[in-house]
Amino acid sequence: MEFKKCNRCGQVKPEPEWPASQWKKGGWCKQCYRDWHRARYAPKNDADDFPRACAWCGESYRPKQRRASTYCSPHCKTLARHAAEKTARITAKPPDRHCMHCGAPLPRQMRADALFCSEKCNYGAHALQRKLRARTGEEGKPGYLRAFIADRDRWRCGICRKSVNKKLQHPDPMCASLDHVIPVSQGGTNDPWNLRLTHLVCNLSRRAAGGGEQLAML
Repeated sequence: MEFKKCNRCGQVKPEPEWPASQWKKGGWCKQCYRDWHRARYAPKNDADDFPRACAWCGESYRPKQRRASTYCSPHCKTLARHAAEKTARITAKPPDRHCMHCGAPLPRQMRADALFCSEKCNYGAHALQRKLRARTGEEGKPGYLRAFIADRDRWRCGICRKSVNKKLQHPDPMCASLDHVIPVSQGGTNDPWNLRLTHLVCNLSRRAAGGGEQLAML
């Protein structure tokens, strides 16, 4: 086993007691490096050496360095950074987003490009889209405009003029439904001005009868 003399403490020590980077060119032994490092990063005063509470997990810890320390470990620091980034993303989203199908407010935690509040509304909106396209053969007409029509008509039935309960779901006869003012059989389209909010029972009772009603004003 080869021995070398440490330039700091002057002791002759074998290879295992030397840092790998210093063995060939000589220098300080491991113990000298350890003592120097501890002295260099020792607390400046007694106040810096007191235990602190981690800003993320709340656990008590004693700082290992002289500089300001807020977290007990790199893991807690990473978790805190991720939480701050998530909060910033949520805060940057518009506060007045609503579901394109039922009109309910969208939670701030949902993605910025979210259109529907739930999978049920997503399915219902696209089912309505397929239904409207199948009835008129028009392409490019959005099927998730029920919330827009309902807000425009102030959740009031266009036939009986009574209020529509937005919480009711199909197949409840009093749930919300879209009716063509000019029936499809008479050349009516899926344009918003030709659609109005009605009760499901009112819509089914009217069938394809056209009474020359006033078209919606956008």
